[in-house]
Amino acid sequence: MRNLYGDLTEARYQKDTLILLQRVVDMSVDVLQLHGETDLALIDIQEEKNRLKRLLADIDQFQNDLRQTIETSFSNRPQGDVVATIGQAVTQTLQQHAKDGKAHLAQQAEEKLRELQAQVQQKSVATFEAMRGFFTNSGLPRSRRGLRCTLENGVYQADAEVEDATGICCAYRLNTGSSPFFASQKRFADLVPGKHEIPLGTKKAWMKKEAVLDLQRIDDAALSLVADKEKTCECVFSPKGAADVLLQIVKEPEPVFRLFKLSDNAQPQPVPGDLLGRETHELFSRFWGGLQAHVVSLYEAKESLTAIRLGDKDVSEGRLYSNLVKALVDFLAPIIQEIDAHSAVDGELSLTIEHEEESKREVFFIRKDALQNRIQLLPEAQRSVFAPLGLSSKSPGAAKARKAPVRPPGPSPIREITREITGEIITGLLITPGDEDKTKS
Repeated sequence: MRNLYGDLTEARYQKDTLILLQRVVDMSVDVLQLHGETDLALIDIQEEKNRLKRLLADIDQFQNDLRQTIETSFSNRPQGDVVATIGQAVTQTLQQHAKDGKAHLAQQAEEKLRELQAQVQQKSVATFEAMRGFFTNSGLPRSRRGLRCTLENGVYQADAEVEDATGICCAYRLNTGSSPFFASQKRFADLVPGKHEIPLGTKKAWMKKEAVLDLQRIDDAALSLVADKEKTCECVFSPKGAADVLLQIVKEPEPVFRLFKLSDNAQPQPVPGDLLGRETHELFSRFWGGLQAHVVSLYEAKESLTAIRLGDKDVSEGRLYSNLVKALVDFLAPIIQEIDAHSAVDGELSLTIEHEEESKREVFFIRKDALQNRIQLLPEAQRSVFAPLGLSSKSPGAAKARKAPVRPPGPSPIREITREITGEIITGLLITPGDEDKTKS
C-alpha cells in the first residue's frame, strides 16, 4: 500500500489529514460562533449594568432637585406652619417613592442579568463541549504526555495531560475503574510474585566489622503513586510499618533504575547505585515490564476533559478561542498547502491510497468551497484566521500552476474509487493503461 498525492507522486500524509482538516474547520467555526454569541451576551450584561447605574443616578438627581425646590418653598415659614408641614410630608413621600422606584428597577435589572448570565453559562458549556468533542480524539501528533495516578483511601485516582504538536495541552480525568490493573489496589507482588527484598543502604551488623546491606521487604508494599512522563516513570511503594520507597525508571534506550528513600518533610535520599546488584535490576525490570502496558492503556481511559491550555493559560478562563484556532491553522497550513500543490483538480484537496496487490487506487478528496462555505458563517474579522490554509481563491498563493496527473503504466487494469471525505462514493472507474480518456466524468 502506498500513500500518494492527487498527482500520484509519493505523499507524506494519509487521508486522515483531510479528515483532520474537516474536523478542525467544523470545530473552529462552532467555537468561534459561540464565542461571538457569548461576547454579545457579555456586552448586553455590561450595557444592562450601565443602564441601571444611569437610571439610579437619574432618580437620585431628580429626587435631590425636587426636594431642594420643596424645601426652599417653605424654608422661611415658622415651625408648625401648615404649608411647612405639607412640604415635609411631601418630602418624606418623595423619598419613599424614590426608594421604591430604585428597588423596582434593581429587581428588573437583576432578572435580566440572571437571564443573560444563564445564556453566557450555556454558551460557555457548549463551547467547551465543541472543543471536547474534537480534542478527546483529535488525531493530532503528540509532543508530550504525562500521567499521575495516586492511591486515595484504597482507590486509584488518575489524571493525565497530553500536549499535541500545535502546543495545545489537554488535561483529562482518567477512569481507573475501566483498567484491569488500576481498578483495585495493587502491591509489588501483583506484578512480580514471590517474596522480595531491596537494599536501601548499609548498616552495622552484630559481631561483624564490615557493614551489611539494609534490606527492606518490597513484595507486600502497596503501589501508592505512578507518575509517568515521556522519558521517565516514578513509582512510590508504601511498605507496612516502614518509610515509602521511590523507584525512578529512565525509559530509554534501556531502562535505568534509581532508588530513593522517602521520609516526611525531607528530600528523597538516593540509594547508592552500587548497592543495586544484578538481581535487584532484574527484579525492577520484571516489575516495569509488567507495569508499562497498564500505564500506556490507562492514558486511553479518558473519562472527561477537564481543561484545555495554551502555554500556561486556560483557554476557557482566558477566552483564548481565537488563539486556539490560530494554533491549529498555523500547524495545518504548510501541510494543506503541500497537498494543494499536488492536487490534480482545481478547488479540491486530494490524497490517494494505492493498493498495489489489488491493482486498486482510492482517491479521497475534500472540496475547498465546502470548507469555505462553513468559514463564511463567521464575521469577516474571524474568517481571517483561516487565510493561511489557502481555501479561498483570494488567499495568497491560492492560484498556482498544476501538473497534469501522472498515470504510471502497469500491466494490470487499475480500479480507481474516488471518495469525498464524507465517505460518499462519487465515482468508480476502470482504468486501463493508455485509456485515460475514458476516465473523464
